[in-house]
Amino acid sequence: MFRILLVDDKPGDRELLREFLISRGAHVTEAANDRDAYQVINAANREDFDLLLTDVNLGVGTTGFDIARSARNVFPELPVIYMTAFDIHMEAHAVEGSLCVRKPMQLGELADQVLDFAAASRKRLPGETSRDSDAIEA
Repeated sequence: MFRILLVDDKPGDRELLREFLISRGAHVTEAANDRDAYQVINAANREDFDLLLTDVNLGVGTTGFDIARSARNVFPELPVIYMTAFDIHMEAHAVEGSLCVRKPMQLGELADQVLDFAAASRKRLPGETSRDSDAIEA
């Protein structure tokens, strides 16, 4: 099972993503805005999350790029996937090794990308135990 921190300011999008990821066996923690995301990140242990899935545009002020940089300051190896409907120059803002998916997207395709990226990233992390190598049943 993968543990995902999902950050999206749109309740409907967040709910759909959460339910779909849960149906694929993931454990999902949600944050509706930057404040919630920072609270979750600052209270978390590295074992709490396998991946950060964040919308780029979070409404007022803070972006998903800001959330990812903050998360990487606490957890340097945390994999990050950004979601956006906008054409932006990702390389200028994204954390190293991250992935970007474009909205709108098929939920099944997104879930597969998220779980595949989490699995590939998990294999690269140093110090993982056998408990951290759960198989994905998609």
